[in-house]
Amino acid sequence: MFAARSRQRDLVALALGALALFLALALATYDPADPPSSVVYPVHAKAHNVCGRAGALVAFVLLEGLGWGAWYLVASLGAVTWLLVCGKEIND
Repeated sequence: MFAARSRQRDLVALALGALALFLALALATYDPADPPSSVVYPVHAKAHNVCGRAGALVAFVLLEGLGWGAWYLVASLGAVTWLLVCGKEIND
């Protein structure tokens, strides 16, 4: 069972899974008063996002650029990760 697995495919799945988890945590803990944003006044001196300043920046950019579609991006990354881990063929 494990002999037929591809190491490269597993590493890609691991990287995509980590990215999806990072994005989900960053979006879930988004605060409009975190530093990169100027939506709320006064702005926090330090980011309150679980993923730190990088998570606050990524969440701000994704939500400003895609809106609720940012969650669709996270769900799509999770689905692709699941397909890669299960060994399913991705045609399209």
